[in-house]
Amino acid sequence: MHTHKYRAVCLKVFLAIALTAAAASCTIKPQITVHVDESGDAKFEIAIEDYFIEVVKDFQVFAEEDTDVTQENLDELAVELNSSDYTSDAFFEKVNDNFYSGSFNFSDLEEFFNELKEEDDENLSVFTYEKRGFVQNLNIYIDIENYYQLKKLVPMLEDPEFAMFGPEENIGVSEVDYIDMIGFALGDEGPPSLRRSYIDVVIVTDHPIISQKGGTLLSPNKISFNIPMLDFLLLAEPIVKSVTW
Repeated sequence: MHTHKYRAVCLKVFLAIALTAAAASCTIKPQITVHVDESGDAKFEIAIEDYFIEVVKDFQVFAEEDTDVTQENLDELAVELNSSDYTSDAFFEKVNDNFYSGSFNFSDLEEFFNELKEEDDENLSVFTYEKRGFVQNLNIYIDIENYYQLKKLVPMLEDPEFAMFGPEENIGVSEVDYIDMIGFALGDEGPPSLRRSYIDVVIVTDHPIISQKGGTLLSPNKISFNIPMLDFLLLAEPIVKSVTW
């Protein structure tokens, strides 16, 4: 995959979604299925609250570039993902202004993660995967020290409109003060929307799950990691999730 081209496409495509995430007015639901041979697929849904659509429209009046996400933008992202040696069948859809969905297949999860690394990064610590014999393990670890890796992987996090709401700009800010800031920036609907918003990462495996940390088992082969958006935006404590099967 051409990393710099991928960044440029993602930045344009997901700017409006980044603004939404920054305002914590959405739910993000990715689901990753991993098979024994390390192949699998990833699916996601992003649902945006009605009131924030108007906030985005107000922002667009002052934006230097068009922040509207079009189906053409999403198609460009799919083409870029399909150019990778390890991903295929990428498809992204803007169902309406409030809802986005997408999916892609991967042939080797470990190599896919390796492909996401920057050349100057020896380790990608926010996501790690390994297979030893028949045992597979997936870890998520996000703190203020490795947050820069997420910014490289997800260019929208570097956008100034997101950064002002993100953890690096709010080190030491209390939860109460942060919620007050959201209310000032987005009005009375901002704080309750923030409390309702979350990221829900679901992992599906071929074999029964042996152990896990920070999740909720939905079935012997399925686990959910629920991350309140406020926890992600402040990173006052590391986000630590893991599953072994």
